[in-house]
Amino acid sequence: MLKNLLIVLIILISYTPCESAESTTSDIYIRNFTPDEYHASSQNWAVVQDRRGIMYFGNSDGILEFDGNTWHLITLPDSSGVHCLELDEKGRIYVGGEGEIGFLAPGVEGSMDYISFRDKIPEAFQHSSDEIFSIQFTSEGIVFLADKLMYILHNDRINVIESEDYYFSAVCIDNSLNVIDGAKGLLHLKNGILEPKLESGDFRSYLMLPYINDKIIIVLPDGRIVTHDGKDDQFGLESFSALPELDLGIFMGLEIKSAALLSNNCIAFGTIKNGCFILDSSGEIKYHLKQSNGLVSDNVLALSTDDKGNIWLCSGDGISFINLDCASGFSNQSDRDVSNQDTSGISGRSEAIFTTVIRQIVSTKYDSLIFGGAYYKTVGGVQVLEQADLLLGVFPFDDNAFRISYSSTYYKDIEKIEYQTYLEGLEDDWLKWSNRTRREFTNLYWGDYTFHVRARNANGDISAEATYSFTIKTPWFEAWWFYASQIAFILTLLFISGYLSRYGKAQKLSDSLTNIVVIIIFKYTIVLMGPFLGVFSAGIGFFKVIMNVALAFVLLPSQKFIRKQLKRIVQKELQNTLRKKLKNRELGPGRHKK
Repeated sequence: MLKNLLIVLIILISYTPCESAESTTSDIYIRNFTPDEYHASSQNWAVVQDRRGIMYFGNSDGILEFDGNTWHLITLPDSSGVHCLELDEKGRIYVGGEGEIGFLAPGVEGSMDYISFRDKIPEAFQHSSDEIFSIQFTSEGIVFLADKLMYILHNDRINVIESEDYYFSAVCIDNSLNVIDGAKGLLHLKNGILEPKLESGDFRSYLMLPYINDKIIIVLPDGRIVTHDGKDDQFGLESFSALPELDLGIFMGLEIKSAALLSNNCIAFGTIKNGCFILDSSGEIKYHLKQSNGLVSDNVLALSTDDKGNIWLCSGDGISFINLDCASGFSNQSDRDVSNQDTSGISGRSEAIFTTVIRQIVSTKYDSLIFGGAYYKTVGGVQVLEQADLLLGVFPFDDNAFRISYSSTYYKDIEKIEYQTYLEGLEDDWLKWSNRTRREFTNLYWGDYTFHVRARNANGDISAEATYSFTIKTPWFEAWWFYASQIAFILTLLFISGYLSRYGKAQKLSDSLTNIVVIIIFKYTIVLMGPFLGVFSAGIGFFKVIMNVALAFVLLPSQKFIRKQLKRIVQKELQNTLRKKLKNRELGPGRHKK
């Protein structure tokens, strides 16, 4: 009896619902994000990660951008919701909304903005409000698929193919588009025309997924999962041999809404009302994740993986992050190419497993955005990791106070991420590790600066560092020409004073000009020695006054010296003048010395 009771208690403990944002289901780590955190609609329809590691989510209010620390909402025209996001091979994110198609690109300040293609759509279709549910990259252009319309963007022009019924799903194999039309079955796009796969008949599926060896996984409406050879012009379906259990009807009656390939040919399926199923490469269901054991919702509208193999689930109640690091049979090593990243000085590592990004730079003195988080090589181009010369900041001398925010692209245990920074040009070395995600600098001196930041996760792994270089211009009163003009002014005063003394005119004015020169020299000496006087006086005003008086007495002889030199010049000039007069008298008029 006691043994049975113990078994029951263990089962109850294992299936206790988790109410916190973080959850560990067996060997899986789950982190949920709710609308209270990202401040937008609860409904999320799509997810994609850019090459910097930043996450983007298609939300009913627009596009959510998440960098690990902060959320930012990018809105579309008419506040349209976003139902589809895809990343192309160049790193550009394409967007499908409600009658909206376009892409994301960094603007002048580096903020990611939505750029619409609506004006390229033929006028007859510009007012459609159909939701874009699929974006495919083909050899014939970029295809945006809605219920009734297929938009094909090629050579900066958009052609539209209208369905006689409805488009159900699409997949691209070897740059060739396969699409299911409710009236014509499985079609493929060839030379701008949809051609049928032979004998496909009345065939429908809301979900197709590319698989290994150019196979297509097709989820049938009754829950069966089959495959089709994507390169074969002949239509034929085979049972999914890799998943024998599914033929027995495990998914029968379930509404499978989304799917994604994991590492080692494992697969994740997202369902409506039944959460997420994770299957290993042999077809065994390893995990069934639901709201009762950690997910934010049982309704999984979309799912995808990031560059670390983590799974992101979009639902009608928020977003779930799933990490499989400790799960057997799942390898989450990053496939990300970090060969072009600068990883020098990263604790001897040859490459970094994640990156750090500078997310925002604000001029606190003028309350203006300087940098919005995305480097680029051309305005409206593709976001990159390294700062280009185009984004080199050059600021006037009085714009010298900045707030710099940063984050990492390591999304597990984000609360445990630490950062290390230093400002080259002001500081000599890295500061201590801290969980601060921003720094502020005020009253920076003019010159060249480079801000460095890197992150460290809970495992001790250190990211590649991110940098931002900028220059504070030298003020006009510190320019060489201004110093030259000051020297010229002093010399002019001395010249005028000497001229007046030479001819015995306005002696008082001459002495005053000499005094002005001495005062200027005194003031400049005070400015140059000010820092040293501050150190020796310990900031005490009385001591500063005493030192200034002492310095004045030291400089007093300079006034006498200048006057003495001027008198010598005057006397010498007078002597030369007298000699000339005497010589002229001795020679007399009209006589010449032989």
